[in-house]
Amino acid sequence: MSPAPTATSTGASAAPFLVVTPLGLQDAGALADALAEAGIRLGERRTLRPWSRAATALYARSDDSALAQRFEERWRTLFPAERAEHWLLAGNDDYGRLCAHKAALRLRFPGCPLEPRAHGRPSFSLHAFHVPDPDHVGAETRNLAAYLA
Repeated sequence: MSPAPTATSTGASAAPFLVVTPLGLQDAGALADALAEAGIRLGERRTLRPWSRAATALYARSDDSALAQRFEERWRTLFPAERAEHWLLAGNDDYGRLCAHKAALRLRFPGCPLEPRAHGRPSFSLHAFHVPDPDHVGAETRNLAAYLA
């Protein structure tokens, strides 16, 4: 078994983070409690608004502008307040613990599937929270910093 990733081992130059989406903010207290139960310490929290644009800037994996537009439209339609939160983690070890607990947390805080994979099109879902994959931490940290600037 390989060791848990850390933000440093994945090339991030800033503090590791997660994003609590508008879907997750509905149960943010319970999510924070679940993170604490897993030994994941939190740092500063920042509001991300408008969320639909931040989501695309943060983790869209496609150059397909039509897909990005549908993704943003779904967030705006379902959550018109367009508010999410960027939660910094207290340290790199917390990122490793979060990666280790991500699947279990997704079961407790489920997302909303929007489009099934069909005819070569990618599927996508709206999640309660977003955690950068280990190989995307650096890029997503930079994308989020650019969005927040």
